[in-house]
Amino acid sequence: MAGRMHLEWQHSADELGGRYHAERDPRLAQRWQALWLIRQGRGMKDVATIVGRGVSTLWVWLGWYRAGGLDAVAGHPRGYGRPPEPLTPTQQAELRKASLAGNFASQADARLWLEEQGGPVLSRGQMARQFRLLDLRRKVPRPRSTKANPADQAAFKKGD
Repeated sequence: MAGRMHLEWQHSADELGGRYHAERDPRLAQRWQALWLIRQGRGMKDVATIVGRGVSTLWVWLGWYRAGGLDAVAGHPRGYGRPPEPLTPTQQAELRKASLAGNFASQADARLWLEEQGGPVLSRGQMARQFRLLDLRRKVPRPRSTKANPADQAAFKKGD
């Protein structure tokens, strides 16, 4: 059976509640709400259900609070977020310019071109993301039949 939690609280329930109600960042507000409810004497399972987190996450937050108070709880990163972009804005502009100039016909060609220019080595997924961000399309021409006669096609287009 689990014992009672022993924690030297540095802040009152009113202070934690005030911080929770004043917070604009939803992830930090979730932490303040959890600390506030625990400080009021609520059980860990109840608090975890209310804030929508696991009990183990609450224990991590309490460990941060024990170690450094509210500053430590606020100072930890909030979620994983998106990793930094592999290309700088300058590199993105060069990639866009080269693509519009027709320097490559596929994303694989763009990856090779970028490596030749001294840029980072990107995975297929990273290059696909860059193409989406820069609103680029693959420049592969449509296949042509070997039996096609360009003169007949031009005459057909003119309506002759």
